[in-house]
Amino acid sequence: MDAAIADVAAGKPVGRNYTSYGLMKEGGSDIVFVKGVAPAEAEAAMEAKRAEIKAGTFEVAKMMDEPK
Repeated sequence: MDAAIADVAAGKPVGRNYTSYGLMKEGGSDIVFVKGVAPAEAEAAMEAKRAEIKAGTFEVAKMMDEPK
């Protein structure tokens, strides 16, 4: 949303694809879970993978052509 607002504020309102800004790596989404529901080992593994995604060292497969 910030990117779209910045484009408009800069006088460049365009209909470009802002999908990439919704990715976890870009700070647009995150993992939501209830602590204590899964085993501690699973939570630790998830937190480690989350950190890799945010750091850009783990690439999650994307289908950027969907939805149509």
